[in-house]
Amino acid sequence: MPEISSKIIKINRLLKQQLPFIKYCLWNSIIINEFSLHINKINYTIIDAEREVAKSVFFLIKDNYKHVFYKANKEMFYDYFPDLQHVIIIRDLITEAPIKTIKKIPTITIEKLLVDIYSDIEFEYLKGSELSFIYKSAFDKHTINESKLLRYASRKGKKTKILKLIKNL
Repeated sequence: MPEISSKIIKINRLLKQQLPFIKYCLWNSIIINEFSLHINKINYTIIDAEREVAKSVFFLIKDNYKHVFYKANKEMFYDYFPDLQHVIIIRDLITEAPIKTIKKIPTITIEKLLVDIYSDIEFEYLKGSELSFIYKSAFDKHTINESKLLRYASRKGKKTKILKLIKNL
């Protein structure tokens, strides 16, 4: 179960009040530590919002919080993020992404987490043996719906590579 922090609750409340009909997913990268070999100091809140409204979400959140970025790039992660606290990243929500609702807050599933850390620039620092360890740990600790994971991986164009990684475990 992803942690539902007070910050996520506040962001969710803001989104529900200002943009009540959009689809989004709120989560915090700290959840990765449950599966990692090394404890991460990198901690940011991620809002995956429908592509059509992601910019609106960005401006809304930016008006209410500091250190808000839209579609962060590689340079941001290495040049800016290490020095910042409480970074919020707004990204496009991939259609049919596996999300679930906890305490009336749309959040990440383990399948989405595994695909995102494999494929997204925000998690490039996890490549190599750390990524393999995370996958092995996740499969050991939780029941993973492989068809859901692979369907989402396919939507992101990573199905073959992730399938290979899973088979190598």
